[in-house]
Amino acid sequence: MEKLRRILKWLVAGVGALLFLAVVIVAIYTRTENFTHWLREEAITVVNQTIRGTISVDRLEGSVWSRLTLYNVTLRHEESDILKIPRLEVFFSLIPLLWGELKIAGIDATEPSASLLQDQAGQWNLIEALEPRQPEPEEPSKLIVLVESFHLRNAKFDVRPASGGGKLYRLQDLNLQGRVGVRPTGVSLDVAELMTVLISSGQPDLRLRGEFEYEQAAVAPATVKVKNLWAVSRHSQVKLNGEFAIGEKMTVKAQVSIAKLAASDIAYFVSQWPLKPDIAGNLVIEGPLDALNGNLELTGAGGKIAAKFHADVAQEKPRYAATAALNDVDLRRWLGRKDLAGIAQGTIEANGSGFALRETQAKVGLEVRAAQVQEWLLGTLSMQGGLKDSVATLDGRLKSKLGGAEWSGKMSLSEKRPPYELALSVKDLDIEKAANGTATPGKLNLQGKVKGAGFTLADMNTHAEVRILPSSVGPVVVKQGALNATLSDNKIRIADATLATDDATLAVNGELGLDAKNAGT
Repeated sequence: MEKLRRILKWLVAGVGALLFLAVVIVAIYTRTENFTHWLREEAITVVNQTIRGTISVDRLEGSVWSRLTLYNVTLRHEESDILKIPRLEVFFSLIPLLWGELKIAGIDATEPSASLLQDQAGQWNLIEALEPRQPEPEEPSKLIVLVESFHLRNAKFDVRPASGGGKLYRLQDLNLQGRVGVRPTGVSLDVAELMTVLISSGQPDLRLRGEFEYEQAAVAPATVKVKNLWAVSRHSQVKLNGEFAIGEKMTVKAQVSIAKLAASDIAYFVSQWPLKPDIAGNLVIEGPLDALNGNLELTGAGGKIAAKFHADVAQEKPRYAATAALNDVDLRRWLGRKDLAGIAQGTIEANGSGFALRETQAKVGLEVRAAQVQEWLLGTLSMQGGLKDSVATLDGRLKSKLGGAEWSGKMSLSEKRPPYELALSVKDLDIEKAANGTATPGKLNLQGKVKGAGFTLADMNTHAEVRILPSSVGPVVVKQGALNATLSDNKIRIADATLATDDATLAVNGELGLDAKNAGT
């Protein structure tokens, strides 16, 4: 019995030695160039048989047990290069595979470049290239993949979405650090640092820096959290924080903090932007897409704009209702015009379905203190306007020490050549004071009506009737006067024009051409 025990002992020791020798031989062989070449070819073949695109690797170094370095990794699809990585390092451990977990300690990609294109169906070329050739199994994989750290260094990504006419956006000097987890219960992505420069033609370069998280559970909608994402240009600084739930019913909870938004930058995105001062403020948006609520506060050049809105943007034609209040808006500073001045305050209300005029309603109430147009000091102007059924209306009043005026009008905006009507009444307007002392002294009283269509001289067909009430111009006292004239076909046709004083009467009729081709009589 003792002899049998010694035999078994030596037998086990011998088998152990053989196993140890085999492991040593395998470990040594896996570090040889032949094994590395074989592994690269076999791995690439397996991958290329799995996905729709093709991957190539020029050279492979390192150990299959803990660390591999891949050189010149390229992903191609439909004869186009999508992704290139000159150097890719992967740090990992194979032991966790014993309990169904692939644990990657780190992925480090140096100077990767990508060309990401979206077709008209909304499909991205990168996603299409990585799709499996065969249909995925109905049973989800139970393998857990954990990437504890990944780092993209000095990357360059060209992104061309289908929307916006296929405009190209470039992410230059992109540095990205984070971690990824893929589990049967969901996917998580945590980016602790994002730094890049966004470049696109026709807009200022933007430096982006911040953090974001993506999480998708098996039974819950995917969520994206953005933390302190700064967008900085040469003249503007804007920060975004928010949480977005992406699913059958998308919800938004976001806050945009505007440290400074320069008018020159806004003009890149909104053509003919009329406002001149730099703007600061906050925008808060919250709710599902079919019931969004928002608050906006903007300040600039001593003025303030506050607005609230409620919108349903889940429909093909968005429905919305909004109100805004203006306080202490200096027109000369906000509009950048020397011929216009005044301090404005008022309210604006708007609602509609879509943005067509026939489906939009609006009300405007505006007061301008110390109003001035050219050299005319007008005093306080108050106006009320509205838009309904494509018809715009405007009523106004001038009230000051210079005199007074009232007007009302309407315009149909649904026609190609909009028709309009305007009625005006002026009472005891001090001409000299209104013109800041540069005009002849006098008091002006009149009533007038204008009715017509078109706004350019070549397009206008307008009729005007003016009745001059007792007025004075310097030493001349005007008892009454009238004007009945039509503007059309680049001609002013005066049917009747009269002016009467105590000592004289003036009567005029005829026509006057407004260009060299039309003579006048």
